[in-house]
Amino acid sequence: MVFLLRPASMSMAIFLWACVAPHAQQFSMQADPDAPLDVRAEALDVIEQDGRALFSGEVVLSQGDIRLTSDRLRLDWSEGYQLRSARAEGSVYLRSAQQQEIRGQWAAYDFATSTLIIGDDVTVVMPPQGDQDGARLSGKRFTVDMRAGFGTLSGGPQGRVKGVLQPKLGK
Repeated sequence: MVFLLRPASMSMAIFLWACVAPHAQQFSMQADPDAPLDVRAEALDVIEQDGRALFSGEVVLSQGDIRLTSDRLRLDWSEGYQLRSARAEGSVYLRSAQQQEIRGQWAAYDFATSTLIIGDDVTVVMPPQGDQDGARLSGKRFTVDMRAGFGTLSGGPQGRVKGVLQPKLGK
């Protein structure tokens, strides 16, 4: 199944930023907020009276250069079919055209506040850039204020985050 959604208030411009040290890399993903959401899945259940669409089975959501895959995706809307929230569950994977990646067990996006939260065993992978060969960050939850472009990675199993930065050696 292929579904293209183009709500009037679509604000899915994604800009993520995570720093773990003064010379850490910037993590950013940006989608065209005017681009339609392209959702593909094996099944779709629409519960009109609740303002809800449930996609399941190898779900792929794309907007511009951003791609999210998951086992399930729920979209909730208000009157006038304006999207309120999106929630992806099961093997969530988010990737940008710049090869930046976030993995987690679930992700939730609130269209009114432009807040993205990815949770449970989150891994953030950044490709080589500048004086870094790449970086891998991990924690329990990644919360991003999309308007401010500020993200916070919070503690893992022992309440701590982990960052592995690979500086370039030599010149």
